[in-house]
Amino acid sequence: MVKQVLRVYRGALEASDWTTKFIQCVRLFEVLSDPFQIEGSKEWKKVRSNLSLHLVENKTEYLQIGEQFKLLENIGVAGERGLRERVIHHGELLENIYDSTDDLGKLFKQIDKYVKKVLFDLMGLEGQFWQQVIDWRSRRMSELGIS
Repeated sequence: MVKQVLRVYRGALEASDWTTKFIQCVRLFEVLSDPFQIEGSKEWKKVRSNLSLHLVENKTEYLQIGEQFKLLENIGVAGERGLRERVIHHGELLENIYDSTDDLGKLFKQIDKYVKKVLFDLMGLEGQFWQQVIDWRSRRMSELGIS
């Protein structure tokens, strides 16, 4: 599984433009969430939940990061469409959504931080069956008091 993740991560890092990088990162988030889920049937809310469990220390942080993820997903913030919907479903270019490459750089630094933390945790579970990852996430939800 780690090899699959690293392959997708490499594709994101080597992409020649910001939009392609973003699409690869969305794909990477989906693989990190559940590499065995059938492509195209992933519910982004579940992806967000699965990844967030690796990124937070408490329930408050879990709720805060959920808000940060809204920028990336379909809902967006303040009723606006999220980046995922705008880029993947509506074909907009990320370069046209953001005004500066500095803003794009900040976005990808945050995404990279998320990816590395989840990947680090999963590498610690390498060699185990995926059910054990699911069990770890379930225990983590209980520890954080998330239903």
